Amino acid sequence: EIPKRDWSSDVCSSDLTTYLRNMGVALSGSAPRSPAFRYSFQIVNMAEANAETFPAGHIYIDRGLIELTSNEHELAALLAHEIAHAAARHGTQQLSGQLLVQTPALALGGLTSQGGLKDQAKKLGFNLGARSTFLRYNREQEAEANLMAVDILVKSQYSPYALSSILKTINKPPTGAGKTPLPGYAFNHPQVEETTALLDSEISKRRVPQRPLKPGTEYSEFRAALGKIPLFTPREEITARTRPDPTKPYEHPESYYRLRYPERWQVYPTTNNGAMIAAPGGMVPTTNGNDLRTGIMFDLFSVPEGQTLEQATNRLLRSEEHTSELQSR
Repeated sequence: EIPKRDWSSDVCSSDLTTYLRNMGVALSGSAPRSPAFRYSFQIVNMAEANAETFPAGHIYIDRGLIELTSNEHELAALLAHEIAHAAARHGTQQLSGQLLVQTPALALGGLTSQGGLKDQAKKLGFNLGARSTFLRYNREQEAEANLMAVDILVKSQYSPYALSSILKTINKPPTGAGKTPLPGYAFNHPQVEETTALLDSEISKRRVPQRPLKPGTEYSEFRAALGKIPLFTPREEITARTRPDPTKPYEHPESYYRLRYPERWQVYPTTNNGAMIAAPGGMVPTTNGNDLRTGIMFDLFSVPEGQTLEQATNRLLRSEEHTSELQSR
């Protein structure tokens, strides 16, 4: 089933959609075939730089991500990468894994049924819409998608070097005092050093001549037409501009995430990726360290394959307890 989207942020221009669709269809013809797949391609008129690929091949590309590309080869590389995720059924694996982790909780809550994957996801509160949280891939899935994308690009007569080029652009570390956070694509598609090395090795094996990648006429016309369309502004963003914001920002050191918290709350960093933020009076000193009574606790780490959500949560709690003990000494 195609995810239903009633977004005013969709770019509906037939010319723009046709250009992206034609490119996507040509690329998908070089991907592993599946009778269950019916690829579709849609531009989302938002400044964010992200992409979502749903099971069965429904692909959404943010305008902000398209605007990071410099030529049709880089745009094709992004589409090939998303097509590879669909062909390898990575989205289905991610959602199925999260549902499997939650099965005991569902049974205890009397929520098990024969309603299928979609119904179970709704009961768990998973978002199957534009910003689905389950569509964050792991390193192994990224490596597999990269290798498959290279094959798709070569067979479709696009430069495989463009994939390496656009991924480096997306993952370029922010600089300066007012640094811009890394795009959401960088978080959902983690490219670690080993993944990048594997990609470069695969490209070199193909013995494809490396040549300067310049934008063609059709791509340039596509970008010019896209640039003339006003960016969509979410309703909540408009509302936020008209009222005072009584919160303060907290941002990950490498801009992987950003959140806001009430002005009088206190931040207690715990690791390079996490912290505890306590309400007034919510952090109580004890002989074993700080005890968070009222507030939030968060961290960012990879969950090993086979580890349940409960085990990962317990790991988070243990790490915070250990940090609190060290801070009290």
